[in-house]
Amino acid sequence: MWYSTGLYLRTSLVYINDLPSCNLFSKPRMYADDTTLTSSAEDPFVLKHKTNHDMNLIQSWLTANKLTLNVKKTKYMLTGSKYKLSQIHNDFTVKVPNTPLDRVTKHKTVRVHIDESLNWHLHINVTSKKISAGLAILKRVSTTIPFDTRMNMYNALVMSYFNYCGTVWGNIGKGLSDKIPKLQNRAARILTFSNYETRSSILLDELSWESLENKRLKLLAMIMYKILNNLSPSYLRRIFINASNVHAHNLRNSEINCYVPNPRTE
Repeated sequence: MWYSTGLYLRTSLVYINDLPSCNLFSKPRMYADDTTLTSSAEDPFVLKHKTNHDMNLIQSWLTANKLTLNVKKTKYMLTGSKYKLSQIHNDFTVKVPNTPLDRVTKHKTVRVHIDESLNWHLHINVTSKKISAGLAILKRVSTTIPFDTRMNMYNALVMSYFNYCGTVWGNIGKGLSDKIPKLQNRAARILTFSNYETRSSILLDELSWESLENKRLKLLAMIMYKILNNLSPSYLRRIFINASNVHAHNLRNSEINCYVPNPRTE
């Protein structure tokens, strides 16, 4: 696995749309006042050079545009396998321009939690705690408010966490994926005053709720429909290759079959 860095910059909200024109090694991703730079290399020394080179360019660009980088809120994270990360020495530093940035092992970007191993344990655990906190509030007041009010509270405090970015983290393994449906079942029992002997499938039917897995599958299907019909952003369409362009022989329905390039994991 390659080493890669993620730089999380905090800049001013406006006047940054042309920041990618700095001829950076890294790939910038901008959302409101948060900018993320990602870069990769097989050699930590090369990665360190790329990252510091880009930070110097960004600092010069900000100065020329009379903007300021919030160095205290700017962090960097190294991602890779445990073995690769163990080979990183303390001399790997990122500076702006002479001030060392803090290295972090986890970070939240647009409400999605990622860590240096790029697994979803952190995000699922954080999400589960937030859902549990909302359910605790709902349970505390559920006996004193009508059903419609309970549903409004559920929609406001809990439901958004079930749905948010499910197409991104939805491919988690069974051990992690079981945590979220259990919380949905707990929510159904609170709303209907049911005990744990009642089957969860009966409660979901009573509330006209879909399973979270089905919801994620529908969202994925909608995204793929947009990709196949050129209705999605170009960066999503570039992920997939038409199967007819990969295989020399004709495939049945190849016009709607997508080939996903294998990830490089070694």
